[in-house]
Amino acid sequence: MDKSVDLLLPITSLPKIPLFNLAMTVNGVKVARISREQNGLFEAAYIDYLARKAGFQRAGDAPPGISGELQTFLSCIFSYNSDAWEKFRKSYFNPLCHLRRASQGALSGLASLTIWRRPPRRLFSYLPTYQYVKRRGDPDEIIISPGDFAKWRLLSNEISDVVLEHDLPTPLSATEAPLLAIPKLLRLGEIKKGNQINGLLEELRDLLVFAHPVGSPPPALGTAKDKLLSAYVSYGRHWEALANCNVPLDRSFRITVREKRAMRFESPNRRNVAIRLWRQLLPRVHYSVAFADADSNHLHIGVSDQHVQLISFWCGARDGRWRKLPLSPNPMQHAPDDECKNHESYSRYDRKPLREHRIWIEIFLRQTMLRSAATWGVIAATLAAFVLLLHFAWGFCWGHPYSPDERLNGTDVVALLLPVTIAASLALARETSTLGMRVKRVKQAILMAALGLLWAATVVAYFQGRIVIDTSHQAHAQAALTQLLFSARPD
Repeated sequence: MDKSVDLLLPITSLPKIPLFNLAMTVNGVKVARISREQNGLFEAAYIDYLARKAGFQRAGDAPPGISGELQTFLSCIFSYNSDAWEKFRKSYFNPLCHLRRASQGALSGLASLTIWRRPPRRLFSYLPTYQYVKRRGDPDEIIISPGDFAKWRLLSNEISDVVLEHDLPTPLSATEAPLLAIPKLLRLGEIKKGNQINGLLEELRDLLVFAHPVGSPPPALGTAKDKLLSAYVSYGRHWEALANCNVPLDRSFRITVREKRAMRFESPNRRNVAIRLWRQLLPRVHYSVAFADADSNHLHIGVSDQHVQLISFWCGARDGRWRKLPLSPNPMQHAPDDECKNHESYSRYDRKPLREHRIWIEIFLRQTMLRSAATWGVIAATLAAFVLLLHFAWGFCWGHPYSPDERLNGTDVVALLLPVTIAASLALARETSTLGMRVKRVKQAILMAALGLLWAATVVAYFQGRIVIDTSHQAHAQAALTQLLFSARPD
């Protein structure tokens, strides 16, 4: 008789981004994730377990670990969904949304234009968060004053300082900005006074500072404090997929996870503006993966578009703080067991016990060499035609003075415009796939700008009289026709 048991089993870690066609199987049976609220409660209980294991002690005679109120707050933080906040933040900084709301209020007689006027950002930099918490929370349970919120903001900044020591900043994570989870906590009805939120934020700050004081070296890898910080930081950016399943006890079983996700072109590291501009010319795709959730991990990324290839030399992995792997001073010790890179795929295999738990995979993309060279050639030809037009129409180049007797005629203009326009049109119309258009969009923008400049210069030159239409052949034809008519007239 087969022996089996029902378990709440952690399957994998998934980023908090839209996922498509997610399918998980355990022992050949398809399973589904538990609800978001149950997931948050489970993760909060795990944080309490790690806190007790690390030796965290609250003030007074409290038992080891965190309080039950903080567990509830952590469950709200970990189950937080950023969709509502993202929409509110975008609409808040959009003047059209304020104008629409003001006009609707004025028409209904309930508000005037001054009610919806946005205050200057220099006065309250945290005002969008304050308005979000005030509107999304339950106003019947607690009144949120600006003074209370200013205290919460200071505590939230101290929490954020610890989190940013271990991960990149993001405006959508409640672990970095726990104030975003306060509306959900208020809707639970367990908070009656503002000082209760003060106490929760102070306890959370004390927990994180206990694990890693700001300015001190991070805890050793694999210790209880390191696991506590890693779990707290990651729960704001990832879902720990948990599922109820039945597994055998007397034999091994297989867990499979299949999912599709949208390609992420924007870099997680948004601190350097110059790097972001450079990445528009050399686009790259970023994948966040859990790379230490099993005894060994194998990752393979390929490109199916025949017009796009990888820049294999620059493809690689980075840790949570966006440091390139492997880290010095012992790069060979932290290098993966196997890493293969070419123009078509990138693969990585590792089974070291102390490897990075979560990593970023950075894939550089470009057009194939032949198509890239053809596109740059068309751009160069278009710019050359533009320079020739400036030279012959205005004499701007090579110190050649302009002469009215050397004006361009229609044949010259056709010889300049027709081949370049046809070649540019063909270059713009090729590679209509989404990935191909994304990879070449900078070159496409340069080509469109060069072609637009060429045609604009042609129109300006024509209206200034620097391009003339040659009508000499029409005059000869009219004279020949007149002579023929006179010769055919009877005497």
